[in-house]
Amino acid sequence: MRCQIYRKTNNCQKQKAFLQLEAAANGRFIKISDDQVQVLDVKNGYANVKKSDGTIGKCPNYFLTMSEIPGENFAEQIQYRREWQRRVDEADVKYGPSAFDVATSSTENFDVLLELSTCERPVVVEEMKDLEVVEGDDVEMTPIISSHTDYTVVWHGPAVDTKRAKIQTNNLDSRLLIKKVKKCDAGAYSVIAKNSFGVTSSVSFLTVVSVPDAPTEFIVKVTGDHEVRLKWKAENGLKYCIEYCANDGSSPENWQIASTNIEKAHVSLRNFARHSYSFRIFAYNQRVRSTPSSSISVVFDGNSNE
Repeated sequence: MRCQIYRKTNNCQKQKAFLQLEAAANGRFIKISDDQVQVLDVKNGYANVKKSDGTIGKCPNYFLTMSEIPGENFAEQIQYRREWQRRVDEADVKYGPSAFDVATSSTENFDVLLELSTCERPVVVEEMKDLEVVEGDDVEMTPIISSHTDYTVVWHGPAVDTKRAKIQTNNLDSRLLIKKVKKCDAGAYSVIAKNSFGVTSSVSFLTVVSVPDAPTEFIVKVTGDHEVRLKWKAENGLKYCIEYCANDGSSPENWQIASTNIEKAHVSLRNFARHSYSFRIFAYNQRVRSTPSSSISVVFDGNSNE
């Protein structure tokens, strides 16, 4: 990573981020070295740098600025600036909850601050994130949008098309709300902001995880000395868990896991110590489990009873 060393002419050490950017834009930085330097490492606010003649020295991070911003387009240049922030400023960029907070909090958000200051079209300060929710949950998508002039917002997505989504828009953001989300609401959602200077957009992919139904056609058969075989109707994409409890008549039901992570439609279990047990099964996916099936009791004399 190559850069040049600059020094600010203003002696104030605690200017806000937007004033620092304004100073840089107006040229109120003076170059103290015409030579490009290579940043070797960064630690505790100081950078070890190497000049072209091989000289190695140390300088504060805030004296460094990029000699050029590589990238074939603006998006690639923004990505490079973020990498610069992460390495040289020793900061992970975390965008704040509003355009005002981003513009006044710290220089960590320099990329967005730069775009807010130089771009006349609307700017998405905080992008929407992809969401994975369980069927029946409420969903909210809230990108943070800033514009120097009046702008309009248009949403697209499955729940927008079916009019199941509610949209709320004010001067800082636009929210999309879906109550008790359904499987049919899954898909790509986009918000498009437009003013007289241009258009910007943000996209989020909504994944809706269905709650599995309780397994059906559940059968338990005694196949040997304290050994049983269980069968059920399996569905693709689900896994299954077998639970059991001893029928000793002296304590309430205490269900325990006998076998889990099952992808087949059958399993055999053995080495039960007591005379009678009850079994049940539930299905689950990556987020949620079904209600359990009806339990089936067996006595190890070859009989089974629901």
